[in-house]
Order: sequence, then structure tokens, then C-alpha cells
Amino acid sequence: MLIIVGVYKKIGNVKNHFADYVKEKLFTKGINKMIIKYHKEFGFNESDILKAQALIEALKNRAFTFSRHCLFELLKESEAEKIGQALKDYKLKWDDVFELQIENDQIIKMGFRLPFNAKDIVFIISKEKYLVTAWLNNKNDLHFTLNHALYAKINLKNRPQESQGGPNRGQARP
Repeated sequence: MLIIVGVYKKIGNVKNHFADYVKEKLFTKGINKMIIKYHKEFGFNESDILKAQALIEALKNRAFTFSRHCLFELLKESEAEKIGQALKDYKLKWDDVFELQIENDQIIKMGFRLPFNAKDIVFIISKEKYLVTAWLNNKNDLHFTLNHALYAKINLKNRPQESQGGPNRGQARP
């Protein structure tokens, strides 16, 4: 593993996109796992949309389980209690999804963006409705820091807008 880390550091200095790919595939999720990330700005596969909608339907009546990391992040916010209540009351909706993570053709995580007062609550859940993390984001955030290299790209030509992440596609969202 030390050899791979050394190679990663050298590659990272030369080719950032390849280094990001290596980091995502090898270090973040393990060497033998293939994680594919999709963002609504780059499109979703139709089959993954159907899987996500089915998973959302299956999870709708389950309560969130908050991770320690998520609780720690929420406690940093001045409106932590209100945010927690908003998440507790929220019913998952496909139109709020901005990111899917797929492993072995199964959805393992989904990213959501929920309007909240003057900001939005952004959160990531697992397929078990485990709340991995959550944070507040400005509604007008154009997300210039989005690393395009980490996401698969789907040909968006001639595809209906609604099938690519809902009615908010193309707006200032994550």
C-alpha cells in the first residue's frame, strides 16, 4: 500500500484529474471496489433513476439514523435544532436528488438538497437511510469547486430535463 501512496503522490503532482480518479477509486472506497458517481449536472442513467426512485419509495417511511460525523457538523450551525427537525420531518423526493453513487450496479449513497430558510440543507444518505453528513449551503451557490473529474458524464442531448434530476436542473444547486 505504501508503494501505491507514493505513486499517487507523484501522479497527483503531474496529472490532477488522473490523481483524483486514483484517489476516488483506490483510497476512498478500496482497491477492489468500483464506485461510479453521478451528478445531476452531468446526467443520470435512466436505469439508475428508476433504482433511485424505488429506493426512495422504500425508505420514505423510515427514520434517519444520524452518523456521529453528521451530528458534529450540524452542531456547528446556529440553527442546529431547526435543521435536525427539518431533516426529521423531511420525506425523501427524487426531485431533491443531486448525486448518486453506484457500486456493483446498486445505489449506495444519494445526495439531496432541501430548501431551508435563506439557505439549503445538503445531505448525503446511504441506502439504509443512514445520514452520512449534512451541511448548510447558500441557495445561490453555483458550485464552482465541483470536481468534474469525479463524476461520470451522460450524454444529455435529446433527453427530457425531468429525467436528469428534476425541475431544478441547471439552477444554482450542488
